[in-house]
Order: sequence, then C-alpha cells, then structure tokens
Amino acid sequence: MERSYARDSRDLALSAITDLSAILAIAQKHGSTEEFEDLIRPIGLLIGQIETELLCRIYAEHPELDDLK
Repeated sequence: MERSYARDSRDLALSAITDLSAILAIAQKHGSTEEFEDLIRPIGLLIGQIETELLCRIYAEHPELDDLK
C-alpha cells in the first residue's frame, strides 16, 4: 500500500473510531442507561474490527504511521 494511501486510510479509520466513541458519549449523556449499555458491545466490536482489520495492517506495512509507538 502506498504511504499516502495508508496515511489517508489511517486518518479516516481514526476519525471513524472518534465518531463511534462520540455516539457512546451522546448515548451516555442523553439516553437511558439501557440504551447506552445496548451500544457498548456493538460499538466496541466495530472499533476492534477497525483496529485489527485495517489499522494493524497499515501499521505493519508503515510502522512510522503509528503515532502510539
């Protein structure tokens, strides 16, 4: 994967994770406890898939793009 493509993909994946996390924050603030708890698992699974299926692949090929290392 070309570096610029990997960087742009990483940025969009991280943005998606941020947006998914924001959904939880909104549900916690405005929804019922049940609504919030119903979202934790599916959103967690989605974030995990983004991490393992996309970000890990990008970081394996372009470790310099991993800001956490």
